[in-house]
Amino acid sequence: MSPWPYRFIMSVSEEELQRRREVLDLKGQYAQISALTVLGLLSILKLRGNNNSSSKHAAKTWWDMPAKRGAIETRKQYAVTLLWLAWLTGISAWSAGDDYIHLTKALGHVGLSQLPFLVLLAPTSFIFTSSLALPSIVSSLTSIPQTTLTAYHRLLGRFVIVPLVCGHAGLFLNFYFQVAHPEFGNLFNKRVQDQDVQYGLAATTFAILVLVFGRSRLWRLRRPLNRARSETRGQLFYIVHLTLVGSFFALAYSHAVGLKVIVNLERGDFDREEREKSIFNSRPGLNLGCFMERNAEMRVSRLVSLLAILTVAGLTILLLRDSTPFRAAPEAPFEQSLPANFETLLSPTTEDSHPIARLINDANLQFDKKRAGQSKSLKEAVQEYRRRYGMPPPPHFDKWFQFAQEKGVQLIDEYDTIYNSLLPFWALSPKVIRERAQETLGFDNAVIGLLIRDGKVSLIEGGGDGYKWQREATVGMMEGFIKYLPDMDLVFNTHDEPRVVIPSEDLQRMVSYAKDVAIPANLNSGSHQKKWSPRPSDVNKGDRIEEVRTTRFNRFAHQPTWTHSRISCPVDSPARSLDEDVSDDMTPFATSDLGFVYNASAFSDICLSPSLKSSFGFFDRPNAFDIVHDLFPVFSQSKISSFQDILYPSPWYWVGKVPYDANRDFNWADKKDKMYWRGSTTGGFSRAGGWRRQHRQLFVKRMNSPEDALVFDQIEDGRWTPKEVARAEYSNLFDVKFTYVGQCDPEDCRAQQEYFQIAESAGQQDAWAYKYLVDVDGNAFSGRYHAFLRSNSLIYKLAMFREWHDEWLEAWVHYVPLSLKGTEYVESVRYFAAEEDGKIQAPRLAKQGKEWAEKVLRKEDLEAWLFRLLLEYGRLVDDNRENLGFTL
Repeated sequence: MSPWPYRFIMSVSEEELQRRREVLDLKGQYAQISALTVLGLLSILKLRGNNNSSSKHAAKTWWDMPAKRGAIETRKQYAVTLLWLAWLTGISAWSAGDDYIHLTKALGHVGLSQLPFLVLLAPTSFIFTSSLALPSIVSSLTSIPQTTLTAYHRLLGRFVIVPLVCGHAGLFLNFYFQVAHPEFGNLFNKRVQDQDVQYGLAATTFAILVLVFGRSRLWRLRRPLNRARSETRGQLFYIVHLTLVGSFFALAYSHAVGLKVIVNLERGDFDREEREKSIFNSRPGLNLGCFMERNAEMRVSRLVSLLAILTVAGLTILLLRDSTPFRAAPEAPFEQSLPANFETLLSPTTEDSHPIARLINDANLQFDKKRAGQSKSLKEAVQEYRRRYGMPPPPHFDKWFQFAQEKGVQLIDEYDTIYNSLLPFWALSPKVIRERAQETLGFDNAVIGLLIRDGKVSLIEGGGDGYKWQREATVGMMEGFIKYLPDMDLVFNTHDEPRVVIPSEDLQRMVSYAKDVAIPANLNSGSHQKKWSPRPSDVNKGDRIEEVRTTRFNRFAHQPTWTHSRISCPVDSPARSLDEDVSDDMTPFATSDLGFVYNASAFSDICLSPSLKSSFGFFDRPNAFDIVHDLFPVFSQSKISSFQDILYPSPWYWVGKVPYDANRDFNWADKKDKMYWRGSTTGGFSRAGGWRRQHRQLFVKRMNSPEDALVFDQIEDGRWTPKEVARAEYSNLFDVKFTYVGQCDPEDCRAQQEYFQIAESAGQQDAWAYKYLVDVDGNAFSGRYHAFLRSNSLIYKLAMFREWHDEWLEAWVHYVPLSLKGTEYVESVRYFAAEEDGKIQAPRLAKQGKEWAEKVLRKEDLEAWLFRLLLEYGRLVDDNRENLGFTL
């Protein structure tokens, strides 16, 4: 006898057997209808426009906090999941009476009925998109953020489907072991030889493996991969996860289709007959409409069940809905905080004004002048090009100008970054540049090779599966203009870190030759040709990359790199000083007693700041450092000022790796008055305490320091003077924490976990609840910058890595630059949060940054920038470049 209220009922009539089959079908249908009801009601709420774009951000309640330390899911999410488990268990037990076998079958039946919803809740595959925030079908239907649904996806698998399936398997095994068999001793010994049971046991095993390996914190494979890129770790995690889930689905299906069991006491044994089929043969959920045709005697029971479904669905919706109500993107996010006549409300800017007020005023005047001076016609653009660069534009410049105008590019003339990146290459012959590109591609140098032939991409390879997105995005960026490019081989860096740094004397010689000889020769050419030369003989037909046996790239990963990185600095610069203790030259980029950054370009010039060797992770121990000391044509997404990589617009931005969900943003007035940052300890590899010298750790340390801080205080005569205050007075303005410790030896990882307060993981879209957001360099550029600028928040930028867009985004117009020393951190927030002028300037800068980002950081802008870059590079590698140029 079973020790609990259920017993083994071994013999039933044909009518009773048929009734139980119908009840089991009905249970599977009720389980699916319950989920469909929840989704349907949520969709109706969305369609009815239950939006509230002006609702204030609700503070997180006890329900919204993680269920336990280290967990991602909240108490509310656990409550919803456990409620759902209780509901499905109740459906399984409903109308089972004391029949043990009926209950056992019902658990499996109901559990498997939830598999379609598990899939619908899952985010788009990380392997293909690398973005867990891309909406699933359910997210699109209900407007519930995908990050929330992903948490339910995990919990539904862990605490609903796997327990129900395991309960089904466990109860059946108990039955098999307890029931005797005349030939095999017990029923298990007989049934284990049947394929359906074997499939069932295998499916249960894989369900448990999904449960174990689906928990990333318990996934032991992560530790050996700690030094790998986070994207690579994530892809491997999802490959394993999808493999296990796919195996479980296939085995569960095979088990359900093959199972046919009957208990026949009259014969004294257990037969398998065609006329007796298990409930699993009905395949739960395939006939959702047929339950209305059941026997009339069950109608009352069904009515009660449907009422229960609606009750549970309503309760689930109340819990499932996020703390933030459904809402559309704010239509006028700054209207309440920034009057149209805000400039008249500001104090006049004088020499005695607050330093931030002066910086904002000066930067906006300069930027307005830059915008007003842009070329309006092709003729003006050609004239401006010749004035700036001392030579005619490259061939097809007219096609580029037309492309840029049609795409609405705002800054037609601001491409000095391209000129400066390519200037040294004018000292190399076209053949040498081509050979070095082929040399780089022919060896395993962690690059992507893209070959252009006859106006098409004939071959692209390199980087492996982990960089499929980069290859596809790079090709996608070129589709609109590739027909205008010459035959050439391009080298794209797959590392975060830059690759090319040459000695100062070589760099100076190249720049001088370019300016004094090569470029004037092009300018003074008697007749400029507007067409590319035929493909040179040393460039193949584009069907392969020739193998090279040696490489000039050297690998120095996880080693100090300051000495290598500074070699291109002038010998008389502070970075090349013979004195080990020389001070930084801050005059070109910092102002006032607190050191506000007024020139972001000079700030990122490492030649001015030798202190970087002990305050920036890249110079301590970069995660990757494969460099060459000869001038090689390597295209990189960002670089340190001393490197000679060719900057190009990052495919990371173009493909939208970090999305901005406007529907989750808030009006400025509704945001929390705090500076917010969440991130990991990337930036360098920590060994032997090196984390104490790395920029992200120093940034978080200084933001949370208990030491006194400096702020500006206005005295009676109107001047602002520095004043020392207790930092605790302004601690409410800062929420800056790490969420993950990585890229470190075990000892250093433990030390950082003990030193820093590690916060729970946060979603990207959670940042929009705060007024002040910080973007900080990691191993290279952070990748969140464009999404941040598109938001309704004011963006602070701490960056040494240079990117393609730097001359299009202006400090103190579109963002607030931060230094590494941190003396201005408190005042840079206090001014905007506390001073009356600051309360106007903050939404002003946030609004300007958002509106400008929407105009100049579009896909079209990246494409136009890359188009012009590749025209310039195409001229460089043309043997007839001295005579190439566009003229009217």
